Amino acid sequence: MSLSKDYNTSLETFRIFWLDKNVHSEENKRSQIILRAIINNLKVFDDETECEKVIRDVSVADRIVLIVSGSLGYEIVPKVHNLEQLSSVYVFCWDKAKNEIWAQNFPKVKELYVKLDDLINRIQEDHKLRRMEEESLSMMTVFNTTGQLDQSSSGINGQFVHFQLLIDVLIRMKPNVHDKKELIALCKQEYSNNETEMKNLRDFKQNYLPDMAIWWYTRESFIYKTLNKALRVQDIDLLFLFRFFIRDIHQQLCENQEPSTFEVFFRGQWISMGKINHAEKYYRRLLNELHEDDPLLAHVYYNIGLVAKLKCDYDNSMEYYRKALKISMEHGSVDNVIIAKTHNGIGEILWKNGEKNQALESFKEAVKIFEQAKLGDRAEMALFQDNIGLFYREQSNYHEALFCYARSLMIRQKCLPKNHPDLAMSYNNVGNIRLHLNHQSIALECLKKALEIRTKAFPPDHPDIASSQKNLGDLYESTNEFRLALECFHNASEIYHKIWQPNHPDVIEINADIQRVSDKLENA
Repeated sequence: MSLSKDYNTSLETFRIFWLDKNVHSEENKRSQIILRAIINNLKVFDDETECEKVIRDVSVADRIVLIVSGSLGYEIVPKVHNLEQLSSVYVFCWDKAKNEIWAQNFPKVKELYVKLDDLINRIQEDHKLRRMEEESLSMMTVFNTTGQLDQSSSGINGQFVHFQLLIDVLIRMKPNVHDKKELIALCKQEYSNNETEMKNLRDFKQNYLPDMAIWWYTRESFIYKTLNKALRVQDIDLLFLFRFFIRDIHQQLCENQEPSTFEVFFRGQWISMGKINHAEKYYRRLLNELHEDDPLLAHVYYNIGLVAKLKCDYDNSMEYYRKALKISMEHGSVDNVIIAKTHNGIGEILWKNGEKNQALESFKEAVKIFEQAKLGDRAEMALFQDNIGLFYREQSNYHEALFCYARSLMIRQKCLPKNHPDLAMSYNNVGNIRLHLNHQSIALECLKKALEIRTKAFPPDHPDIASSQKNLGDLYESTNEFRLALECFHNASEIYHKIWQPNHPDVIEINADIQRVSDKLENA
């Protein structure tokens, strides 16, 4: 099968359009680099008529996030506001009060901003939720390995029956060796201007193995975004190219599924159950259909709590986490994974509410359960240890923090590919604690490893790379190697000045670092 990218719709669901007469200014161009890392398909306009025409031409299967100046927003928003493909509008203007007068009449206008940094941060945060609400499809339906929920057309999965038949056919078909090559070629066209995704494509081409399918799907990459859209709009041609990957995910789920388990992964966890509000309705419907002694009840309560947490509804999240724990305890559940994850979830809510000592007890309980069940090498344990390590770090108890971060690192070394960003985070955590303990040589080794991984995993202007450069600069300054420190600080500064405005805290701090070390060099 040959599939070329010559149709009007994008391989991804989301596009970002920026309409502003000054859209080509140097400051705005720098911001566009950051925005493309959030939403790959970015198009800029300085003419309202052209922008309106392109918006109307976009498929209703796609979703547009529109950034617009105040004056042009006043003209274009009333004309396009009710179009299905328009998802959200953000107004970037100098006179917020003036533009709020017209903007308040249009619900899709999310906010008005006078600072670009604030605008970009809001778009990034909103997109995390928007992507799950609009883009995700019930992958558990697609990859149902038990058949327990495949009821009649009036049942929970009935709306997907016909599509399920197609997926079943794809899973049973022998993959074509050329599918992967054609999929990569197609994605190269889509992401030719996106350095991060081009790196991901090279990595996928060289290192993909069937037992890494779930890891690739849950990774922040082109796979998640393109496959989700193909499933959501039922793009048969593209799904045929993905059939090797769909087959591999299905096989992994079959191998990993435990009896009486209904695991669902959200980003970075089990496969997404789809739209947040729909997922909540789905779980609540399950609550009505499951028997009160059904072991799945704890999972359902846990996932409702997780949905609430994703929506920042921490009170309801806590309520449902506690219900999940109560059900598990009352029924004598032996599902240690869900019990430990629930304790950790409760701890994270307590932490957000400022109850950090109580949060620590919950994190420790999660660790205890995993240790007793001999589950210490699972990826979840690394997260539990990180949470405990953060507590001790804030208490300046660096020896205890190091113990936790080192355990987390060892687990991730076993569980994750060698260039996974979470590994860089663990190396960075260990390195920073080692620096606090004056273990400079070990700290240097860890911080260099973190930088190495981040350089391979991220584009050159990614803030995590700048953070690693700054951490190395701090280390060199502590050992009086001021020239090396200054070099690292300049490397970080170059990135920060590209991606942030001059008044951003990172820019202010790195400028102070450079000035301080420059003074030390002059006085040396």
